[in-house]
Amino acid sequence: MAYLDVHAMTTNASLHGRLAAAAATEGAPGDPDLWVSTNRYALASAPGWGDAWASAVAGEVEDPGADPGVITDPMILAQVQAILNS
Repeated sequence: MAYLDVHAMTTNASLHGRLAAAAATEGAPGDPDLWVSTNRYALASAPGWGDAWASAVAGEVEDPGADPGVITDPMILAQVQAILNS
């Protein structure tokens, strides 16, 4: 994992949307987009996320944040729940 990969995830609109959808579904307080923005680094620095992102970039995936094979829905759900329960 490189810090650049973590940063890239925090600025990807597709991943942000998927995270916000999970936050809304899981009952995050307030506006889901704001919740994701506030927690974006805690979300993107989850174990395995940086390596998955770097692999997708190296494999020339056009939009890694939109590809559910890169950061999977179960990965998103686990991290959203972990933050909500902390």
